Amino acid sequence: MLDKDWAYLRSSLDELQDYILSDEVYWPLIALPRNHGTGPLPSLTLGRLLLSRARLTAAEWAPEFQKDLDNICGIVDDVRKRWRAHWVHKANQEFPRRLSLWHHYLRELHEDPNKWERDYAYQVERRVMLQLLLAEMDHPREEDLAALSALDHQLMAIVTECEFLWDPRIEKGFPRRDYWFLYYHVVSEK
Repeated sequence: MLDKDWAYLRSSLDELQDYILSDEVYWPLIALPRNHGTGPLPSLTLGRLLLSRARLTAAEWAPEFQKDLDNICGIVDDVRKRWRAHWVHKANQEFPRRLSLWHHYLRELHEDPNKWERDYAYQVERRVMLQLLLAEMDHPREEDLAALSALDHQLMAIVTECEFLWDPRIEKGFPRRDYWFLYYHVVSEK
């Protein structure tokens, strides 16, 4: 997970400003030649960028990696600051799309928990991205917030508490009070 996050952030830097200034929500990334064996990278989106950054900044790194991460975060922060209105617009564009994908997954999960429960630790990335995108939006639409709340209530009906779902090295970056859905797993009907 973290190796792919490193590759993703590094690959996104050269294209980040063009992406933020574009009308595109999903921007194909051209992977670095030294892709660290992570395979193809997902499209550049603000949500995915925020997710990769959040996971990497939550971990502790050796000084040379921390310096690299600080430099990357500095570039991202500069783009965010310089193009703030575009950044917020991009968050507003992406949020309803991520919300729709999360809704689709939860519908499938409700229909057949035995089939979809194994995917929860991966699919919950969408819910994390929604949380991160909300923090970037100036005025989220009330209907989007209501839809997210309704989905959270649906999720609570089929999950039970557990330990942190992802790599324990990044747990401190995702406190339970804000990211409660990372501390639950799906209860199957086996």
